[in-house]
Amino acid sequence: MKKLLSILLTSVMLFACVFGLSGCSRLFNRSGDPAYIKMTADGFKYIETRDKTKVSLVGLPEGQEEVTIPTHIDGKPVYQLGCLYGGFMWEKKYYLDFSGVKVLTVQHYCPYKYVKNITEINRLIFVDYFNCKLFLQDYTPNIIISKTNYVGDNVIVELKKGDRQSNIGLIFDEIIIPLYVEQIESGVFDGFKNTIIKTEYKSKPDGWEDGWNGDCPVEWDEHVRYVEGY
Repeated sequence: MKKLLSILLTSVMLFACVFGLSGCSRLFNRSGDPAYIKMTADGFKYIETRDKTKVSLVGLPEGQEEVTIPTHIDGKPVYQLGCLYGGFMWEKKYYLDFSGVKVLTVQHYCPYKYVKNITEINRLIFVDYFNCKLFLQDYTPNIIISKTNYVGDNVIVELKKGDRQSNIGLIFDEIIIPLYVEQIESGVFDGFKNTIIKTEYKSKPDGWEDGWNGDCPVEWDEHVRYVEGY
């Protein structure tokens, strides 16, 4: 009887070991990350939501000083940077690490949920700036061209014109452009009506292209306060 029990116990343990090893091979991918972390051909790592309709970005291509945040991966919108992921009785925070990144290009609104080392960035490029910011539905008369709160104080901002329709009503009374906005492409403010642009610059900087302001009048040498959401 004891011998039979010993054989049964050994068989169970052997089965558990074999099953466990085969299961482990399915829990991790070739890069050593958990299998739920996927990677694009160009090196972005991401995690899908449970319903597989959106993704969180959790890893950047290695060794690149200039990075553009993708708007979609595998046809699914990138809806936040970093994430909290978990299952039954466990959870883990995945921080998107910007170590080594000097130039960051942003093309759409995407919350900086869990990020680190983003203060190393020295140039922040917005493509279609007003599609990169989330505004309240209520009427906001004044808006400042602002950086994300996560980047360093010395970051330089550049505004570029894309080919998308803006997702806001373009109804601001005033747009404030701080001194850290050193480059603006032509056409960035096309479509604004009855909007005044104010800036502390005394005249157009070399980095601001002709036609940058569209039809908006500009008030130069204005002393304005730099408050997020002003």
